[in-house]
Amino acid sequence: MPVLMPDDGLLTVLNIFSTDSVGDQLRLIGVMRDVIDRADYPGWVSSTLHEDVLSPGSANLIQWRSREDMEARNATDEAFRHRELPIFRELAVTMRLLQTSVIHTSTPEGRNTEIPLDGDATGCTVIELARCRDEDLAPLLEALRHRADRHSGVPGCRGSAVLRGVGTASFDGAFAVHYGRWDSLEAWRRMCHEEHTSDDRVAQFSTDREVSAYQVIHARSAEA
Repeated sequence: MPVLMPDDGLLTVLNIFSTDSVGDQLRLIGVMRDVIDRADYPGWVSSTLHEDVLSPGSANLIQWRSREDMEARNATDEAFRHRELPIFRELAVTMRLLQTSVIHTSTPEGRNTEIPLDGDATGCTVIELARCRDEDLAPLLEALRHRADRHSGVPGCRGSAVLRGVGTASFDGAFAVHYGRWDSLEAWRRMCHEEHTSDDRVAQFSTDREVSAYQVIHARSAEA
């Protein structure tokens, strides 16, 4: 089973989309599911598809052995380039195409422990994109590490990962991602209410933040 682990040498890609309507969301998810089910590319490790439960949208977390493998697939997959990618562009209001590297994980079992990327549809996954100035990336990542460690002791938290941005064509500047898994949407919201002043350092080093909650609806890996 694929997992998130620090310094695993993999390229972790997060493609985050928003749409205007639930109908467009469902169509987008259907196309994404087809892409995942067809995946059999050199260097592809896994894909985990998430449905946004707060507003129409989706997120696909894809693990690649290397950036070169991802780029080779993008250049040679004719169905993706000429059929599916145009559909994504048609349906999406926003597209965040994020290349990252996992640098920290924290679970109730401890730091640098595995976070499963399975098809478990129970619970809630919260993904936050934090953009920053280049010079603020290091302190932002440190603030996110502290947050992940703090959350691991909160009832209902299954685990968190901090991902360093290593590339994107979606915007200029540095960025990081916090990927958290919770027992339920209510558990995450309860934490937000109780710790509403605890993220001051994350806010201090961010120029913009986007966050939403998701449910895993489909997953597949090269191991399957």
